Order: sequence, then C-alpha cells, then structure tokens
Amino acid sequence: MSIIEQLQEIKKEQDMKVDLSYNLTPRQWKVYNYLKQYAIGVENARSAETIVWVLQYDFDISADYDKRQLRQDIRAIRTTMPRRVGSSSKGYWLMTSDDEIKGTSMMMKQFISIAETLILQGINPSLLHSIIGAYAKNRGKEVDNQLTLKITDYLRDVIHTLSDDLKGE
Repeated sequence: MSIIEQLQEIKKEQDMKVDLSYNLTPRQWKVYNYLKQYAIGVENARSAETIVWVLQYDFDISADYDKRQLRQDIRAIRTTMPRRVGSSSKGYWLMTSDDEIKGTSMMMKQFISIAETLILQGINPSLLHSIIGAYAKNRGKEVDNQLTLKITDYLRDVIHTLSDDLKGE
C-alpha cells in the first residue's frame, strides 16, 4: 500500500469517526439529512409543516411526529453539529457562511439592545459579566472547531513511515 493510499485510508477512518462522534438519534439524523439535501441557505428555508410532512411520508417517521418534536430535534442538532441551523418565520435551513455572518451581526445587535435594557432596568452588570465569562471559559477549550485524532498503532506506523526522526519513540 502506497503512502497516498494509506493517507486516504486514514482520511476515511477520520471521516467515519467524525460522523460517529455526534450524539444524534436516528430521527435527528433524518432531520439533518433532509435539511442538508433540500434546505441550504435562507432562500431555501422550509416551513416546519413541510419538514414534518416530508419526514412522516418520505423518511418513514411516525405519524405522531409534530412541530414540537421537530423543534426539539433542531435544538439537538444546533447543540451537537458544527453546521448552524437557521430559523425564521420562513422556516428552517442550514446556514451558509453569508447567512452566519448576517445572523451573527443581527444577534449581536439584539444582545446589545437586551443588555442595555436590562442594565437600565436595574439588573446588576456584574451578573451579565459573570454569565458571559462562564461561557467564554468553556468556549476557550475548543480550538476553532478542530477535532483531535487519537493516534492508534496503525496511525503511529504510518507516521513512522513518513518521518525518520520519530523511529526512536
């Protein structure tokens, strides 16, 4: 097996690990896959009614599935997957990079307005500071959404074939 084939095999293994690392139920995966297939970008937003109907009839999800359960599934996807899910009165969609920039800008404006209102109404600013600080500490543990790859014996052998200076380790 050539080095290129070995690296391609490592990439396949890494891609499989990434998919398995997300802790979503099969139903949540179906919701995500539907969005990925049909609703990328705000211009392709799908209403909750449409998503529920399609999932019930095309993706074989039970007839009891409703908008409330869809919102729960979307919440799980938002907190698990690195890809952002947008929502508005138009429906749900997977955000493009332009959507994320616009959405982040809008949320910042809303946050500043809400924070100013809370402070003017007598909320202690140190409370807001402590909440933001707690989230910032947790956020600092991630490094730009990079994943770490555990070095297995197989990967160690591949690394050693690529680098002579690591043979002693």
